[in-house]
Amino acid sequence: MGGQASVGFFSRLRWGVGSTALVIGLTAVAAYLIATGLEHNDALRLFSGGILAIVDIIIIVAKGLERITPMKPPSESLVGRSGVVVISIRPSKPGVVRVDNELWSAISDLEIKEGSRVIVVERQGLYVKVKPVSDKNIATDKA
Repeated sequence: MGGQASVGFFSRLRWGVGSTALVIGLTAVAAYLIATGLEHNDALRLFSGGILAIVDIIIIVAKGLERITPMKPPSESLVGRSGVVVISIRPSKPGVVRVDNELWSAISDLEIKEGSRVIVVERQGLYVKVKPVSDKNIATDKA
């Protein structure tokens, strides 16, 4: 594959509550209309059920062909920039930092208090790894 990940058809679908409910609802109504149309020999119900089934298939195919653009991870240019901790960071729990008026999920090997100034030292996936600007920003109480 040459370093580029391939995503399967079903794993590409972004099914929210609304689109799931819509597809299930359309399927149920189409099935009901087709079944009752066959039972009562009613052309209008058969036609309506068929149209709904086609619309259902179009929605599923459109969701399958939808181009997924991944979130743009923090750029390498963030490395070396300073920011402020918005939500405290612990080694076991990521926090949030503000860098250049943007909020980023942040990790650190140290516990860093909210309001502390930090420097971005590297990028790890969608997280930025930070270190405190000075030692006084490191939380000392391990409550």
